[in-house]
Amino acid sequence: MRYPGFDFPLRDHVELGEHLDIIDIPRAVKLAGSRTYFLKNAGALLEQAVLQFALHHMVRKGFTPMVVPHLVKDEAMVGTAYFPVGQEQTYRLPEDQVNLIGTARCL
Repeated sequence: MRYPGFDFPLRDHVELGEHLDIIDIPRAVKLAGSRTYFLKNAGALLEQAVLQFALHHMVRKGFTPMVVPHLVKDEAMVGTAYFPVGQEQTYRLPEDQVNLIGTARCL
């Protein structure tokens, strides 16, 4: 498909990501199921750069950066409004009586 003003075919984000070798959807789907992706190569580096930029900006504004636990007690989930509404959607380790926070991720 061509549009006026462009002398090249337009691509969506998936086509661009695969062409630039910065995204891998099929491998991520094998690992985690549908509707997910891996960022790789320059894509992973770009994400980290944006996070670093935002972090440095916030520190300059006076915020204190923290790395917080990914597993917390029920009280923390109530105090941050994850419970009781989202309790049925939470991953829980019953033997330790802790829950995986909603924003947990590995870097």
